[in-house]
Amino acid sequence: MQDTTTTIQMLAYMLAPIVSGVAVGMSQTIITGLFELSGAFDEGTGAGPEGSEGAEAAGAEGVGGGTMLENLDSAIPPELLQLVVGVYLIQLLYILGTFYMKITRGEDQTYKNMFIGKIMISGIFFYTITVVIVSLLFGGLMSGVGDI
Repeated sequence: MQDTTTTIQMLAYMLAPIVSGVAVGMSQTIITGLFELSGAFDEGTGAGPEGSEGAEAAGAEGVGGGTMLENLDSAIPPELLQLVVGVYLIQLLYILGTFYMKITRGEDQTYKNMFIGKIMISGIFFYTITVVIVSLLFGGLMSGVGDI
């Protein structure tokens, strides 16, 4: 049983928050890059009524016939994705804490609440740190994409 409880602890304390943080941070970076590229394509093709005829004549309709970057407004905002993943992480940590305490202590409600509180604090901390680090590392790379 010790192997199972150790795996649950590792998953609750470190693995789930870090994987969730990397997923949210990278999705924020990708969406930011796509917005930058969309702005660069709009500027490059002269997205006005007088500039659009010249762009079409030159064959510059955009990537994928203009459909990929035109539908960017319908993409999920990074803030909403972070909310969804954050709620998922809280639910996952609660379930893992409940499983761990049922295995190790049985029906002891006090220890269960203390353990779930501990993993919530550490999980949210690691999640926040991971999102900040990934956003800082890769977000700076996307700020110059529109200038290329």
